[in-house]
Amino acid sequence: MSDPFTGLKICYWNANGIYSKLTDFKNFVHNHYPDVILFQETMLKPTQNIFIPDYNFFRNDGIQTPVSGGTAILIKNNISHHEVPTPSLNSIKTTIISVHFANIPHHHCFYLCSLPHHRIRSPR
Repeated sequence: MSDPFTGLKICYWNANGIYSKLTDFKNFVHNHYPDVILFQETMLKPTQNIFIPDYNFFRNDGIQTPVSGGTAILIKNNISHHEVPTPSLNSIKTTIISVHFANIPHHHCFYLCSLPHHRIRSPR
């Protein structure tokens, strides 16, 4: 019996503003066809949408005045997944999806980043 799960190609990108780099980003996806891409510093405005054929794009925008921060996850349509509601956090932005594989328990894919000028403190 063969194992249906052969691994994932996962990429990470600190975009520092994805919308202005969309052509280069689409070329990267076309050439490398990753399964999942995690983003920080998307700096997207609510009116700016990202569409890549064969992928779903989930996002959690950062502060809008001025536009900063933001996280996102791009995942192939053919990978079973769903978005997980994002909790309200004071010093962290996050985008969360749950990925489903046959015969493997659900895995959550979290992408977290701290907001500018916020410290993440561990409980004492």
